[in-house]
Amino acid sequence: MIHVLLNDTNFDEHWAYPSLSTILNKNMHVLVIPLLTSDGWSTDEEEWEHQYHKGGKVYEKIVLPFQNYLIQEKQIIWFDPYKNTKQDLAKYLRSVDVIYLYGQDAEHMMICIEDLGLKHLLQNYTGIIMANHAGSNLLMRNFDSQYAWEEEELEGLGLLEGFALMPDYIEDEGHLARLIRNIEQKGRAVFAFGKDGGVLIQDGHYELLGNAFTATEADLDALYRAYEDAKSRQDYYGDNGLWG
Repeated sequence: MIHVLLNDTNFDEHWAYPSLSTILNKNMHVLVIPLLTSDGWSTDEEEWEHQYHKGGKVYEKIVLPFQNYLIQEKQIIWFDPYKNTKQDLAKYLRSVDVIYLYGQDAEHMMICIEDLGLKHLLQNYTGIIMANHAGSNLLMRNFDSQYAWEEEELEGLGLLEGFALMPDYIEDEGHLARLIRNIEQKGRAVFAFGKDGGVLIQDGHYELLGNAFTATEADLDALYRAYEDAKSRQDYYGDNGLWG
């Protein structure tokens, strides 16, 4: 199994290309599963079409990086939650080499997957799974809510476990508090990265890409110092709006 945990769709840039070009090639076929907006996918079919039709706002963001790995547009198919069924997904999965999960809220994405009856199919897929930040969280057995006030873990697809994941990392008070909580209270190392970062996990081995880093118990002193600095900045400048 190969999992590529990302933050954004810029996985064709210099920080990722040398590593991902070893697993992506021009003969591959890709299935994009986009579940977007606060309701998990668009609130109506017209809005979904607006986002994902050829030339749409998100369509080009997803297709272009695959083209830079020489995967042609005609080799990329899309799962449409308004038009496709569980049976369609099963058929697609038999014909593709890569799944790309895209969304903004992992909790709502998981609800959509369960409502459509897709969970078992995704759990048993054996090809390459790539995902943006919310989709990356979705691959975990459990993941943190994106909301600062919610400390209870949420249930994902269960494809990855044994560590915590923070694919939306910025060095602010909220994210640092969550890093510390995962290490101290849950005893887990954390993989963290921001826009230009990710993690490639292949056959039980991992490779940090771009600005990704691991945080463990040995890093707690440095994390507490960074937390106090970030708290001081927030107290002085006010809420930067980037957390919760």
